[in-house]
Amino acid sequence: MKTVDIRDVQNALLAIHAEDNLKGFGQAALAIFFVTQDEDLLKGVTKKLYPRVEEASGAPSGTMERNLRTLIARCWKRDCRRTLELMARREVEKKPTPLQLIEIVAVYLMRN
Repeated sequence: MKTVDIRDVQNALLAIHAEDNLKGFGQAALAIFFVTQDEDLLKGVTKKLYPRVEEASGAPSGTMERNLRTLIARCWKRDCRRTLELMARREVEKKPTPLQLIEIVAVYLMRN
């Protein structure tokens, strides 16, 4: 499996038109990075992954999901669909959930 650097994660987020000035950008980057290090975090997103990211980023507890949804909505409006489909190697018919986005980008980075 490929070693993933936080810069790789940030570049992947920029490729889907994520705006790096949004709070959710840094949180998404950390979440994806943590998942590339430990895929089991996908099994406990709200209980394990989100609290770990909030602690690492200094974000208030319970803000992660909202910030990721905002980031995803902005990416979707900026037409990230085709890039997400290339990353996921499948059709993405609707705006992804935070878990789906984290999984798509993490698996893409580990695979490439």
